[in-house]
Amino acid sequence: MDNSVTFKETVEMFINSAMSDIINEVETSKFNIIFPNKDFDLFYNIMNSPYEKKGHSISNIKKEDLEKININNQNDTNCPTIYVKNTTEFFQYLTDLTNNLYNLYSLYDLKISCKDLLNWVLRRIWLRMGVEDFNNVEKFLFKELEFIKNSLFIDYRLETKIKEFYGYDVKVKNELGTTWDEASNKITFKIYDENYNYHSLPHIFYGIMNDTCYIYGIQNDFYKNKISKVERLLYKLNKDIENPNIHPGFVYSLMLFIEILKDKNIKNIKVPTLQVLSYRYHELLSNYEKEKFAKKWDLESLKKLENLKGDKLKRELNRYELDKKWYNHIVDKEDLISRNKVENLINLILRVISTDEELTLVNDIDISDVLDIKIKKM
Repeated sequence: MDNSVTFKETVEMFINSAMSDIINEVETSKFNIIFPNKDFDLFYNIMNSPYEKKGHSISNIKKEDLEKININNQNDTNCPTIYVKNTTEFFQYLTDLTNNLYNLYSLYDLKISCKDLLNWVLRRIWLRMGVEDFNNVEKFLFKELEFIKNSLFIDYRLETKIKEFYGYDVKVKNELGTTWDEASNKITFKIYDENYNYHSLPHIFYGIMNDTCYIYGIQNDFYKNKISKVERLLYKLNKDIENPNIHPGFVYSLMLFIEILKDKNIKNIKVPTLQVLSYRYHELLSNYEKEKFAKKWDLESLKKLENLKGDKLKRELNRYELDKKWYNHIVDKEDLISRNKVENLINLILRVISTDEELTLVNDIDISDVLDIKIKKM
């Protein structure tokens, strides 16, 4: 299995494959990307001297591929635009980012082709970009690379007990996000009862660079384990909170994460509240899942269920219910998802700040799409 990609491979896959898919919204939201005219020599040099290796599966750049970049990116003003300042640096970051992400996946025993990973990175990494990131894409890619290289929570690859909650064990585990998630790392918390059943708390997508932690999202697992007695105890966190409008599970998960950040001497927390391409991406995902469900569970398929019996009927009904649950979770939910990723996240952060005297919001959220929080340990 290939375990690395080269600079030339990255350029070739982006130019002859990924860019076309982005323009046509095959999977993710469309955006324009403008390369400096002086840097087109790099593309022509690689076109004339392509990467060659036995078993190499990435197509070489063609002249028409380069012509399409100019045609498609100079005219459309109805979508966001990335202006690349340094083309070599841009592709070197994408190459390094993919190779380091592959190494990280290997560390977590996740087996994947590095070429497949490159394919996904080139199409999806842009979903994480905020408003300011479009003004400096090289800085954005550098930051994403630093997040992947950071090993602060490497010891949490294995689930670790960190404290107790009303006598129940609270455990933490660091896991990897997918390439379409808000970040490459996520922290998860579970509360275990005396029978070793667990209650899932929302997971937190994050990235760490130097002494700053970036929080990109706090979400429930799609398949969430729930223990009623633990759920009731969590609601005690709402005591003395006037008009609480945030589920206490989210509050406790964020409180636990901030405790860990303090222990690791993190001094700053930044919470970007807007990922520019996210809304359109969820529109596309909604349309895709709607069509997929309609094809899979058309009238003919549903009629076939009537003729099934026993275990086979149970299996098919279970598949249908799971697909329907996912359908209801995704289809026509772009407004709800956007609200959760922006307004609800801001309210959650402000709620936790208000109860922790070691946290201070140092900027005006009315004029910024990033919450800037300082941690001052007492």
